[in-house]
Amino acid sequence: MEQSEGIVLLLPEDALAEIFRRLPPHSLAVLRCVCGAWRAFIDARRLLRNELPHFLASFLINFHLLKSLQLLSHPSAASNAADLDLTVSGKLDHVYPLPSVHVMDHCNGLILIHDTVANPATRWSARLPLLPPSCLDRSPQRHFYANRYIAFDPAVSPHYEVLSVRRILYKMSWGNEDHHHFDPAIEALEWPPSPCAMHIFSSRTGRWEETSYVREGDAAGTVADMRGDSIPRKRNAVYWQNKLYVLCETNILMR
Repeated sequence: MEQSEGIVLLLPEDALAEIFRRLPPHSLAVLRCVCGAWRAFIDARRLLRNELPHFLASFLINFHLLKSLQLLSHPSAASNAADLDLTVSGKLDHVYPLPSVHVMDHCNGLILIHDTVANPATRWSARLPLLPPSCLDRSPQRHFYANRYIAFDPAVSPHYEVLSVRRILYKMSWGNEDHHHFDPAIEALEWPPSPCAMHIFSSRTGRWEETSYVREGDAAGTVADMRGDSIPRKRNAVYWQNKLYVLCETNILMR
């Protein structure tokens, strides 16, 4: 790695940039992962971005209430894709042979469906392993549940991660609006907790692991403050610059 960083220092910047420009996008993405100096050099000159498409040919849209995934594409883009045998379909029958599919999350071309990660463009899919028994909430009165989110950046790595983010169970799930079904000691806990334990699946290792994060700043409130009265809306997430931003209870944003 020291030798790689030394090349950046020894060669004139213009000469090194010209060498990098002659490389295919995949090789350039690999070089970007070699060391921090190369990543900074490539990013500062937008060398990799210049190699990527600058137009939107098509996109997938997910209707939460209908549990339907549809592909919208420009006619010219669709015809070009057909000529290249790269037709992409919104049908995911190769993943789940069901009339309706619930997409839990998506990120940079990969979609998360129940316990499966899939790529609609290549029709590739991979099933996630079950969470270890130690990761499951087996208390008689459940206070929490979990939503899953996927993080993937093909410009950084071919591997992806799936995060299981803990949520607070809403009151109406027990058919009652009071707190009698919940442990007062848990209701008084700070939320989010610190440290905050999350279970993360990595395609690099092929297994789930528990990771703890330390909260920055004050808590948003207590578990009781965060607990809603009705079924919550779908809480989406955005993966940007190696950070996952998740919309949580009472519209707080967790990074």
